[in-house]
Amino acid sequence: MATVLVSLFTLVGGAVISGVLTYVGTRRKLALDYDADLRERRISVYTDLWTRLEPLAKYSTKDFFSQADVKKLSESLRKWYFEKGGLFLSTGTRGDYFALQDVLSQLAGEWGRDSSRRQNLTVAAREYLRLHGSHLRTSMTQDVGTRTRPKLRGDSEPVNPRLAGLFERELDRSQLRLEFRPRILGGTRRLSVKAIRKGGEERVDIREWAPERLRIRAVINDPDGNCRERVLLMEDGKIVEGPGPDEHAPAQAAVWKRV
Repeated sequence: MATVLVSLFTLVGGAVISGVLTYVGTRRKLALDYDADLRERRISVYTDLWTRLEPLAKYSTKDFFSQADVKKLSESLRKWYFEKGGLFLSTGTRGDYFALQDVLSQLAGEWGRDSSRRQNLTVAAREYLRLHGSHLRTSMTQDVGTRTRPKLRGDSEPVNPRLAGLFERELDRSQLRLEFRPRILGGTRRLSVKAIRKGGEERVDIREWAPERLRIRAVINDPDGNCRERVLLMEDGKIVEGPGPDEHAPAQAAVWKRV
């Protein structure tokens, strides 16, 4: 009798384990097939979006970027979103898409315009716009994995420590120090930002640090002495500061260069 029970338990246990392993394996295969199919579809629609972002290229840029150019680009992106690819945007890439559209909406008015040449943008505003386009393109490559080694879902690229340093704002010679603290338990590097003024050192209030997009939302002091929430976009050698998401009368963009 005992032998029969042992055999029965062994048979049932083996069947349960086999069933669980089959279930897990099937789910994993379905997830991998879904990811592969989504990647192929994204590559198809992202290629078109990539082409539409050509006006925001870093090299061989247009001499002027008029309000008509702003409207044309915004409408082209909107057309792509609703007719081709909006359904395939990841959460992060969708955020970068709308961040770019928000900047274009601001540029459609008087913000960011060179006072001496109304049909052109200030250098800082043009850089702010360009970096939003660059960040959107980077997000697309992360979605389809064309510039990185294959990673598990949830993995992100490590923060380049060379982005740290002392930066000076061209408008008023204020200084900003970026420091990256060591990782904790395998996570990303933590960011520390300090604003340095003649009267001493003042810490900046960081509202959000997005290392995968090299973007900071922080409250800093403007040249007029007001505390404003600003968006800082990072690139090796400089930081471009633009308006916060809820500013009704945004201050002008500014460039911080490494010193």
